[in-house]
This record gives sequence, structure tokens and C-alpha cells, in this order.
Amino acid sequence: MLLLAGAAFAANNVLNIKCVDASGNSLAGAKVEILALGTGGKWQSKTADKSGAVKFDKLNDGVYRVVARMEGFAPGLNEPIALRNDAQEAVTVQCSPGDPLKKFYFEDDAMNLKSRELLREAMGALQEQKFAEADKLFGESLEINPTSADTLFYQGVSLVQQSKWGESEATFQKALKIASALTALPQPKNTQDPKAPPPPNQYVDMAKNINAMLAMLPGLKLLVEGNAELNKKNYKQAIAKFEEAAKIRAGDPETHYSLALALGHDLQYDAAIAAIDRAIALKTDDKVYADLKQRLIHNAALSKVKDVADQGDNMYNTKDYAGALKKYEEALSMVTDPGLQAGIHAQIGQTYDMLKQPEQAEQSLLKAIELAPQETKFKDQLSRHYDLVAQRFLDAKDYEQAFAAYAKGGKSLLNIAKTWASKPENEELAILAFERVIKTDPQNAADAWFQLGTVYYFGQTKKDNVKAKEALTKYLELGKDEKILENARNIIAVIDRKK
Repeated sequence: MLLLAGAAFAANNVLNIKCVDASGNSLAGAKVEILALGTGGKWQSKTADKSGAVKFDKLNDGVYRVVARMEGFAPGLNEPIALRNDAQEAVTVQCSPGDPLKKFYFEDDAMNLKSRELLREAMGALQEQKFAEADKLFGESLEINPTSADTLFYQGVSLVQQSKWGESEATFQKALKIASALTALPQPKNTQDPKAPPPPNQYVDMAKNINAMLAMLPGLKLLVEGNAELNKKNYKQAIAKFEEAAKIRAGDPETHYSLALALGHDLQYDAAIAAIDRAIALKTDDKVYADLKQRLIHNAALSKVKDVADQGDNMYNTKDYAGALKKYEEALSMVTDPGLQAGIHAQIGQTYDMLKQPEQAEQSLLKAIELAPQETKFKDQLSRHYDLVAQRFLDAKDYEQAFAAYAKGGKSLLNIAKTWASKPENEELAILAFERVIKTDPQNAADAWFQLGTVYYFGQTKKDNVKAKEALTKYLELGKDEKILENARNIIAVIDRKK
């Protein structure tokens, strides 16, 4: 409701009013009333001519309310209309089909109270981000009082939060038009101290706030769109939105912060650090900004390490192992984080393996495990290293060294020998491995004797029934598995029958 008090100033303003129906047709004979708000004055009344027009002249400076009434129609309202400095304004008042006795909010205290109550409920829903409910309540409040600048302003805020940019701008423009007109309202005098200046007009600040919001909308729209792209990991699109927003919102630290985030995700660390520095300059005590800057500096350093390590990977993949080793060592010198150091040590170990330097490879892989004991991949890599060393000794027919390498890697020589025994070309190697188990692994010696006997009995290249019987007889002395014992006895029986 518009508060009315104070005094007006003399002037010579003119207000031309046109009365029409919902289709725009003229309403001849309509009764038109105007009231200067805030003056304590009385309604002025005239009747529209054949064209539905009426003219009020010699009006004082002030803010006016216009009501048109026509038989068979609901009354029409147009407010507020500001007149000052000999203005000549033309306005239209529309009367729609309805109850001619319909009251306006300023004619019924209960209606006015209901409008305000709906506004309070809408504000509560807005704070809880229940936008559908808030919009409904704002609409119901405006249906009672369509010229409430407060309600229109907060309805615009709700629409902004829903990213309804076109609707929010139109709503703010309506609120601005009303608030701007109401800035001309005369302010009541202080009855207790007539010499004191009148209180400030609340609509002056409201108009400033609405103008500020309208100025913010383009940049805010870009910021919201940029965040949407950032959430979808479309970093370059997000950067483009944030950069445009930063041009409009240069004094907003959050915009520079969002730009820094997007640039960081896009690995543009120098530009990201420059953006977060701008945010910090605008808001020096923000811990979130300071933390982001430290992460960006850290990630920038890691990026440089990665570039060097990637060069090493490229050399490794082209079998330039010596060049790769130099790059990995350079990358290692650039990091202090144990986890990162572990990964580089592992890569160095793998490179030493390719250079056939097993001792250095072993040392590097053990260092990786020491730095990151929780990482099973480094232990697996060390195991593969021992397999590689063992295979090289096997190729050189240095079987003792090969078996020792398998043992270092935690591999069961017995199981490896069983695999070899299944292939005729590896029978000799299997025999040597079983003999090694018999000598060095008492716990598995019995099983090795049985396996050795089966190789000699079933083998294609090393078949020897005498040695088979000797080995199987040894199992009969040491073995405990009844099923295997029975198999050993059966094979010995077959050998004896063949004799």
C-alpha cells in the first residue's frame, strides 16, 4: 500500500487519460478519478468524452493514482504516475469485464493486509529455495496489489535464482518504473520536531537497488552459464563465459575465482594464478581463494614435472632408454612429494631394466616401495623385474642365477617347474628346477620328488624309468598324500612289470 502524507508543490502539470476496454475500444462516459498521493488531498473526478478521453490540467508536482469506472466493467487502475516541472503525460486506463463494485487494495484494509501476508510467505519460500511455491505466492500478492515495487523486486530475485533471465529483467523493469515514480512522493514532516529534515524516501534506495540488479544481470547470467559449463567439464566454454563476465563484473571477486577454477581445470596455470590474484586483491582475507592459489601453484609445478616425464615416456617408447633415464632423473629432481617420487623411481627402475642394469633397477624399484608401501603396483613391478632377470639368466643357461632371481621375486620354483614339465622342450629345465627344490626347500621336497619321477616316466625327451622309480620311491619315503602315494606305487608297479 502506498503511504500518503506530506505536502505537494504548485506547478502546471497536465495529465491526459484514455479509457479503453480489454480490446482497446474507447469507453465514452467513463468516470475518471485522480488522487495526488502523499498530500492528504481529495479525489478529482471527470467524465470521459466520446473518445474515452479526459484531461486534468493545472496539477501540482506529485505522484498520482488514476481510477476509471464504467458500468458493466470492473474498475481500472493506473499508478503511480509522477508529474513534475510542467509535465504533460498521457496514460491509458483499461477496464476489463467484471464486477463494477470490485475494490482495490487501497480501498480495503483486509485486502492490503492479505497482499502483505502473501509477500511474507513468498519470501519464506524463496529463502528455502521453493521457487514454484514462491512464484505462486508472489503472483497472488501482485493480483491484489499489482503496483507493489517490493513484491516485484523480490519476484525478480526469485526469477534470477531460477536463471529465468528474460522474465527477471522484465519484472525488474516494472519494479523500477514504479519505484522511480514513487521517488517523487513528498515525505511527511516530523511532527515532534518541525524543524528536523523529513525522513529519506525509501523508494530512492529501492530504485538504486533495482538499477544495480539490472546492471548485474548480464554478468550474472554469464557467471551462471559459465558455472553450468564448468560442472559439465566443458572448461573452454566455461572460460569464455567467465572472461566475458569478468569484463562486466571486474569488481566481483567470485567471478575472478570462477575464472581461475576453469583455467586451472584447463591446465592454463599461469592465467589461473593471475585470475585468483585478482580475486584475492578484491577480497584479501578469503581462505578459499588463498587455498586455491596454493593448489594452482602446486599443480603448475606438477604440470612442469609431467611435461619432463612425458618427454621421458616418448623416449622410452622409441627405445631411447638412455635419454629417457636422463629425463626421469630430471623430473625426480623437481618433486618433493613422496608419492610422486615413488612413481618416478618405478619408471627409472623399468628403464634400468631395459638398459640391462638389474642392480640399479632393483634399487630404484625398492625405493619406490619404500616411499609408497601401500601401492601394490610397485611390488608387482618389482616381481616382474625379477621375472625378467630370471629369464635373461635362463637364456644364458645360468640356471642357478635364474632360480635365485625367481626366489627373490617370491615365486614358487616348484610351481614354475611344474609349468615347464608340461612342455617337452622344457623337460630338462624342469628336472633342474625340481632338483633345486629338493636341495633348498625341504618343505616341498617330497612333492618335487614325485614331480621329478613323473617327468622321467612320462617325459618325451628325458624318459628314464630307472630315475623315475628312484624319484618315486623317494616320495614313498617322504610323502603323506594318500592319493599321490597310490599314484607313485602304481607307476612303480608298471615299471617293474615292464622289467
